[in-house]
Amino acid sequence: MHIFTIKIDGSDMKQITHESGTHWAPYPSPDGKYFAYVKMLPPHNFEIFLRNLESGKEWQMTYNESFDGFPAISHDGKTLSFSSGRDANGERKLYLYLMDISSLNL
Repeated sequence: MHIFTIKIDGSDMKQITHESGTHWAPYPSPDGKYFAYVKMLPPHNFEIFLRNLESGKEWQMTYNESFDGFPAISHDGKTLSFSSGRDANGERKLYLYLMDISSLNL
């Protein structure tokens, strides 16, 4: 599964992710230059990544064996929220986490 961009009129569709595997739940930054998304790393680990749309530069934002997903970037572009099972202690629960991304100077 890959991520694409497309203009509102349906033109200019471009594939953004090209690596094999699953890429889903994209969320754009307020300025439209970046997006957060989920990538499944082998064997079955979902992690959050941030990618620059122009350069393709990518940052891995989470590092945990539990599920991390459903990213969203705050309106000021300084905070990333995401859901994770990291503190669920084996239960099928997700908790909301906030991450300061202001140091990335986006």
